[in-house]
Amino acid sequence: MAFSAMQASLDLQYGSSIVFFQWGGSDEGDEVTGSGSAELNDDGMLEHFAFNRTHSLRL
Repeated sequence: MAFSAMQASLDLQYGSSIVFFQWGGSDEGDEVTGSGSAELNDDGMLEHFAFNRTHSLRL
């Protein structure tokens, strides 16, 4: 998967109305990781989407 200058791998766990994900990769040479979730209503519309992203510090 690639977004602009970011490349990442994605690990999914899901049920009938929710998905949890973790990802890791690099953003312009910096190591990044994150996780999130998404939940669907009974009608299939997205009810909730949240994610976080963390950077590895380069010293």
